[in-house]
Amino acid sequence: MAGYRDASIKRKLTFVILCTSVLGLSLACMAFEIYERMSFRTSMVDRLAEDADSLGLATAASLAFDDTNFAEQMLGTIRSEHHVMFAVLYDKSGKIFAVYRRNGLDAKFKAPEWGEEGTTFEKESLTLHRNISVDGAKTGSIAVVSDLSELQSKMTQYRWLSIFVLLISILMTFLISSRLVGLITQPILNLAEIAGRVSEQKNYALRALSNGQDEVGKLVGAFNQMLGGIQERDAALQGAKDQLEIHVQERTEELRREVHERKRAQQLQGIAYDVTRLLAGSNSMDVTLPKVLQLLCEGLEREVGAIWNLDRATNTLECSDVWQQPGPALEEFMQASFHRSLASGIGLPGRVWATRQPVWLEDIRTDSNFTRGDAALACGLHSGVAFPVLNDNEFAGVIELFAREVQTPEPELLELGASLGSQIGQFTARKQAEKDLLDAKETAEAASRAKSEFLANMSHEIRTPLNGVMGMTDLALETTLTREQREYLDTVKSSSEALLVVINDILDFSKIEAGRIDLEAVEFDLRDCLESALRTISVRADEKGLELLCEVAPEVPEVVKGDAGRLRQVVINLVGNAIKFTEVGEVALRVQADAQEGNNGPLHFTVSDTGIGIPEDKCEAIFAPFTQADTSTTRKYGGTGLGLTISNRLVAMMGGAMWVESEVGKGSQFHFTAHLETASAKEIKVGVPAPPEVLRGVKVLVVDDNRTNRRILEGMLKHWEMKPVSVESGELALTELSDAHEGGVPYRLVLTDMHMPAMDGFALIERIRQRPELATATIMMLTSAGHRGDAARCKELGVSAYLLKPIRQSELREAIARVLGADKPEGAIPLITRYSLQDAREPGSSLKLLLAEDNTVNQRLAVRLLEKRGHRVVVAANGVEALAALKKDNFDLVFMDVQMPEMDGMEATAAIREKEKRTGEHVVVVALTAHAMKGDREKCLAAGMDGYLSKPIRPQELDDVLEGFLRDRQTKLGAPAPVEEMKSLH
Repeated sequence: MAGYRDASIKRKLTFVILCTSVLGLSLACMAFEIYERMSFRTSMVDRLAEDADSLGLATAASLAFDDTNFAEQMLGTIRSEHHVMFAVLYDKSGKIFAVYRRNGLDAKFKAPEWGEEGTTFEKESLTLHRNISVDGAKTGSIAVVSDLSELQSKMTQYRWLSIFVLLISILMTFLISSRLVGLITQPILNLAEIAGRVSEQKNYALRALSNGQDEVGKLVGAFNQMLGGIQERDAALQGAKDQLEIHVQERTEELRREVHERKRAQQLQGIAYDVTRLLAGSNSMDVTLPKVLQLLCEGLEREVGAIWNLDRATNTLECSDVWQQPGPALEEFMQASFHRSLASGIGLPGRVWATRQPVWLEDIRTDSNFTRGDAALACGLHSGVAFPVLNDNEFAGVIELFAREVQTPEPELLELGASLGSQIGQFTARKQAEKDLLDAKETAEAASRAKSEFLANMSHEIRTPLNGVMGMTDLALETTLTREQREYLDTVKSSSEALLVVINDILDFSKIEAGRIDLEAVEFDLRDCLESALRTISVRADEKGLELLCEVAPEVPEVVKGDAGRLRQVVINLVGNAIKFTEVGEVALRVQADAQEGNNGPLHFTVSDTGIGIPEDKCEAIFAPFTQADTSTTRKYGGTGLGLTISNRLVAMMGGAMWVESEVGKGSQFHFTAHLETASAKEIKVGVPAPPEVLRGVKVLVVDDNRTNRRILEGMLKHWEMKPVSVESGELALTELSDAHEGGVPYRLVLTDMHMPAMDGFALIERIRQRPELATATIMMLTSAGHRGDAARCKELGVSAYLLKPIRQSELREAIARVLGADKPEGAIPLITRYSLQDAREPGSSLKLLLAEDNTVNQRLAVRLLEKRGHRVVVAANGVEALAALKKDNFDLVFMDVQMPEMDGMEATAAIREKEKRTGEHVVVVALTAHAMKGDREKCLAAGMDGYLSKPIRPQELDDVLEGFLRDRQTKLGAPAPVEEMKSLH
């Protein structure tokens, strides 16, 4: 097929004609052959029928007379028909009667089966069957078999004749078609030749010749028309090309100018950027301006540049700096610039000063006002440009640049100069302002450092003796004293505590004002934190006969994350104020959970009282510093007026807000919210909790005249699945006990308040003990503040537990479990107090302590406080003695004073930690210092200390530190206490 595709069209047409002719002739020959075959076969059948009929007539008598010999003789007469191979005569029963066999016939040839009349063609023979009748009656039949040799010979001759005719036809067709095809192919070949020449020569003026109007003629005409169109288009394209080349040349020239201008603009922009970056990173303009001058000269390819500053004293321009490119020295021009003062309008700088606009000096030789012209020309300088240095239109100086070639003015460069001059002026003014600001800042920081040092020294100098006064007073009050002595010491104690409050308020306010307070974020038990805070001021409430209540809603999380110390400070301040301004009634702290926001839902705290109230117009003013609702000189209540201010700002730092609702004569409600993140679901437990089955279903009678207190106790008891019933007086309690006994469901436990009208707690217990049927109930006494002799009287009356309000939930639950026989002791249960609970929870809690303190008064106070708590104390007067003591013996805990002679606490702690790197051990060190400023705590912890305790030492804070260490030692099996847990305790 590849050869056919590449052949000429003439050959293709000839080939097609030949194939068509051969096909037609072949079909004709085949038709004639078929016709001849059918005709010859018909003639053969006719001749064979005639022979059979002749033999039938001749042998009919033989069949009638049963003469076989005669029949065979008659059959032999057909021997002259060479094509007859075999003849057989059957009688009327179908049996062979006589047979004729051609000489040479194969002996294996079998006679045909007797059958009906007809002919049968086989592959090599023709068989004819005929019946024989005499007078209309069938006497037998005859079968004649003829070969097909004549037919085959005839067909062979015909085929050779057909082949001969076919070859002659093909030859004639080829000769004639070869001549006639040219009539079609020649115009096409001429067209192809013209197309090839057009393609090769690109000459669209050539045309093909048309010989007619047939399809080929139309093709030639269309081709010629196409060439004409192409020729016209080519001419148009050539004209457009010429115009395009002209336009391209013009555009190229324009683009060259644009590229040049853009490069120039980019160069100027780059210079402006470099100047800006240089100015932004400068510290001194005296150093930076010469660098700016160099940068401008190098970037703008100027030989020399100068800076002129305005001398306001002489009102003239003075040259402060000159820079030149490397090359021939320009000493004469530089000297002429340095030794010349220019007034406004004189010389190039003077003209810039006068106009406050950039000035371009195209050719120095033509400018008569250029005072340094001779020196410039002598140095080969011929053109210059200068621009003013301005700061908000205030003239400050001039920058000028000079080149060796005469240069025409560039508007872009003049614009850049004006912009840079304004920028340099602004930076100069800004740097001067920054310098002034830095000087002012250093002055303020020096004053702030002096203030901080003064506050730190004041704190240390006041707290150190105050620590001795308060500590020794507490110790003295625990001894046997006369009534007058106790009154004097109580006055000393209250006065010193008031003084400490004032000092703390002033220091806290100073730290807040200076932004020196940071909030911690540690996990702590919220209920335990609030209950411990209220316990520190419960005595003040009891002295005034007030009920101090604490109610935490069940939905409030047990463990939260925040600054427990600052939260306790806010609560103590608000509750302390409520106690101070309330004479009768109650003070209550309530905590509820607002809408939760993930784990950071705000908690709503409310401190309510039944005190004097606050006028409506003072409700906002009381949160201002040094402001109180009553500002008269005869006011009844003291205070600095800083407590609410400090609390309000601390709450704001916790992400909350504080407000007050009050009515004069009816009391106040102080509200504040705080965002405390909910910690892990684990519960911080104190001691071993009582199993639920010990408390479940126990019937409890609550006796308290305060409705809120009853509600709080009922909520706790129901939460523990107990069955509480509350009454408000002793008489109702006796009635309830009697009714329960008669009903067969007596009370197992009685929780009674000590201070109640008409019948107090002791009177109620005496009445119960007088009635044996009621005395089976276990009795627990709750009081707002303990007095001397109360515990002894409780033992006399058989009271099982004596606890102070507000009571911690964990302590109340543990006390109830113990008095109900959770531990199943043998014999009578001793009186349970909060101290006995602590002792029971912490077996073996005696510690061996090292106290490093140089002040003898503080030594005696700390030793006495620690020994009273059952601990053994070794005293060291400084850091050197402390290290020596640690080298000789092992201690559970070290209280380290920060300020000591020879070696202070920081250095001693660092030495301890360095030694521990080799031994792998860890000694818990708690800072003991009178410093209370911001950063003191962080400095101590950064130095390797584990905790921080400020002076004056408060017994409650000291207990918290010791309890925290003991709890950590028990849970960690002697491992060192982590810093975060120690920090969470104070």
